[in-house]
Amino acid sequence: MVFKQSHRTWSRRFTQTMVSLGYRQSQGDHTLFIKHSQDGKLTLLLVYVDDMIIAGDDEIEKQTLRETNYSI
Repeated sequence: MVFKQSHRTWSRRFTQTMVSLGYRQSQGDHTLFIKHSQDGKLTLLLVYVDDMIIAGDDEIEKQTLRETNYSI
């Protein structure tokens, strides 16, 4: 089925991009990405269907995620 393949391709590319940006994919929930900064701050990104939830205490990282248009 084309849709399943395209979703898998998008998901794999998205994961590769997030890992390249320093995020770690949660083993308990593969739609959750976690980043710990060197100064101890935390950023969480959760993907749900076609939405993303960004949370954490690293305001600069959260703003960067909101403003950047990654080609995935």
